[in-house]
Amino acid sequence: MLHMSEEARPQRFVERSAQGENRFDNGRPFERRNHPGDAAMSVPENLADQQLLRNLVPLNTLPEEQFARVSSQLKVQRVARGDYLFHEGDTDQQNVYLLTGRVTLFVGHTVVETVSGGTDVSRYPLAHRFPRKYSGRADTPLSFVRIDNRLLSSMLARSEANNYEVSEVDTGTSSDWMAQVLGSSIFQLLPPGNIQAALMRIERHEVAKGEIIIRQGEEGDYYYFISSGGCRLTRADTKGGAERELALLGPGDSFGEDALLSGSPRNCTVTMTQDGCLLRLSKQDFDGLIKSPIARFVSHFEAETLVKRGAVWLDVRPQAEHDASHLPGSINLPFELLRYQISSLAPRCTYVVYGADDGISSAAAFQLAQRGLDAVVLRRGKMWLPSQQ
Repeated sequence: MLHMSEEARPQRFVERSAQGENRFDNGRPFERRNHPGDAAMSVPENLADQQLLRNLVPLNTLPEEQFARVSSQLKVQRVARGDYLFHEGDTDQQNVYLLTGRVTLFVGHTVVETVSGGTDVSRYPLAHRFPRKYSGRADTPLSFVRIDNRLLSSMLARSEANNYEVSEVDTGTSSDWMAQVLGSSIFQLLPPGNIQAALMRIERHEVAKGEIIIRQGEEGDYYYFISSGGCRLTRADTKGGAERELALLGPGDSFGEDALLSGSPRNCTVTMTQDGCLLRLSKQDFDGLIKSPIARFVSHFEAETLVKRGAVWLDVRPQAEHDASHLPGSINLPFELLRYQISSLAPRCTYVVYGADDGISSAAAFQLAQRGLDAVVLRRGKMWLPSQQ
C-alpha cells in the first residue's frame, strides 16, 4: 500500500450523510463517535450471532468446550452508519470481526476494501496488524465483535497442545497451520480478502528428510511456509563448487520469495533436515495476493519527503557499487547478505529501499516486512544516484 505524502494525497475526503448532503472535515475523514444508544448484548442471547461466531477464523478450529468458553466472554456490538469500528494507528490488540452489515477499510483518504458481513472475507479479522494500518467505518448499520488477542492465542495454544497429546504424528491439523499463517508478519500486512483467498489456495505438501525443495539456479515457482520440520539453505559460489550453509529454518519461517519478487533464478538450494509439512503458494497466487499489496512503491519526491521526516535510505546493491555512488545518508546492506543482517536495523524506523532494479528492491523490502519492519521501494532507484543524474 502506497504511503503517500500529504501533498500527494487526493483532495478533500467527502462523506455523504443519510440526508444526502456532503460533509467535510478540513481534508480529514469525517468521524462520528459511537453514541450512547449503540447496543451491545452478550452472544448467548442471540443464536444467529453465535452461529456467525462459530464460522470465524480461527474460532472454527476450537473444540466445542473451548469455543463456548470464548464466546461466553464476548459482546456483540451494534453501531450506526458512519461510526468507526477502529482507527489507523490503534494498538488495542483486539481482533475485530464483522458479523452483519458493511464496513469500508481505508488508509489516509484511500479506500482499501469494502467488506460485507456473512461473506467468506468477513470470517477473518479486519485490519489485524498492530498498530492498525487501516481505519474501519460502517457503511450501513452493522454488528461486530472484538476478541482479545491474548485470549485467542491462549485458546489456540491449548487446542494445539491437546491435539498434540492425542496424536504426536498429526502435524497437519487446520488449527496448526492456519494459526501459524495468520500469525506471520507477511499475512498481517494483507487485506482480509487477500488472506481469505490465499488460505483457500495454499497447498499442503508432506516432505521427507533429505528431500530437496528448491535448487539453486532453477526458476521460481512456489513460495513456501514451514508448518513443521526444518530445512537447510545452502549456496554454491560457482557452478559445481562446494556449497556453504546459509541458514537453518524451522516452523513459522518461509522461503522462496526472492526469485518470485526479483524474477531471477533461485539463489540457493533448500534441503529438508527432517520430515515435515510445507505450505506452498504458486507464483501466480503469490504475485496477485501477496506481492501486489505489500510492494509499496514511492516516487523520488515521496521518498525524499519520508526521509526528511525520519526515514532512512537503504541501499541493497553490492558494497563496491555503493562505495562508487550512493544517495546521501544511505546505509548499505547488500541483498545477498540482507537476510542475515536485518537484525542490525533499528525496528522503529521506515526504510526507503533502492537497488540495481525494482525487482531486487522489492525482494529486499519483502524481507524487511517479514521481520516486521516498515519499508517502501524507491521506484527506479538506480536512476536517482548522483552519477546517473
